[in-house]
Amino acid sequence: MKQNIMKIGPPLMLDGAYSRKDVLDHVKAVSSELLNSVPDKAGNPVWCHAFTICGDLEKGLHDFQFTPEEYLLEAQMVALLHDVLEDLPGMDEYLLASILGSYITWFFPGVIPNLKVLTRNKVQNYKQYILECAFYSHVTREIKLMDVRHHIEFAVVGGEQVISDSLLERYKWAVSILEHARKYEPVNDRVLR
Repeated sequence: MKQNIMKIGPPLMLDGAYSRKDVLDHVKAVSSELLNSVPDKAGNPVWCHAFTICGDLEKGLHDFQFTPEEYLLEAQMVALLHDVLEDLPGMDEYLLASILGSYITWFFPGVIPNLKVLTRNKVQNYKQYILECAFYSHVTREIKLMDVRHHIEFAVVGGEQVISDSLLERYKWAVSILEHARKYEPVNDRVLR
């Protein structure tokens, strides 16, 4: 992992002035470098999945309107990084924050807490995890919903089902819970509208 961190470049620090594109490009570099050697169920680097979700957010292919623009940028960062804490051994929120830099953790304070919620811990069962994602924030709910839908969409690769029937059923249950949760305001959200 240390070699991957060295390729990313310096973290974005508070004393810099960065455009929206600079911030997103930095997080894309972090995501792709850290997740490059982690395969998904189809054998592709898992960062491709993260980039798809981020791209769908940018194209407006989601059901929730993130406003103002800063909240969309924060949601995109979370989308790009949502598998980093879970899929990389030895990675935790403190190391990730230091890689991202103080600029991101200062001006986008929701990134790390949302990532922690999107990372299933070892003591949570799947139902607890989905319920926490559903009701923590709009970001966690929408990213998890897009994540699960993406997994369902690619459950069959090359005519062959790559996940079990029970996992597919669990994903469908998660989609129904996450969609239903849209009727309620999350408990730990900044005002997004």
